[in-house]
Amino acid sequence: MQADFNLQEQDPKDRRSGFRNAAGFLLIAIGIGVALLFFEVQDDTRVADDPALEALLKAQSRLAQSYGPEQDTLSQSQAAHRELRAAIDMLAAAERADPETTEKIAELRTSLKALESQKDFEGMTSKELQARYRKLRTELEALIKGHLERRH
Repeated sequence: MQADFNLQEQDPKDRRSGFRNAAGFLLIAIGIGVALLFFEVQDDTRVADDPALEALLKAQSRLAQSYGPEQDTLSQSQAAHRELRAAIDMLAAAERADPETTEKIAELRTSLKALESQKDFEGMTSKELQARYRKLRTELEALIKGHLERRH
């Protein structure tokens, strides 16, 4: 209510001055926008006239776009190696605790170490990697099943 009262008391000259300032600001902003657009259009025409520059700019863009997926791949690979290392360590603990299966656990640990030591699974296709993991899981499941059977 106080704001309404203040608006009614304002001098009409002050209101017109505020509108002129706002209109002036708007014109300056539009002018800057047009100037920026003009310079951008000129840059586009320079690129279109220079195939080498266009190719370089596209290469730069593609390189920037490839960084994210490459970073993700590296992070996933590092996580896989950490998990493999943890599995190897757990097998070492199991090997110490269950002398009856020492040889089988040692073989499984050796297989996991070989997999873990391959840098980013070089030279392996997706199917080969799946088959290798499936084989290792099957061997580990057999060790678990044998251990449970011996306990009962």
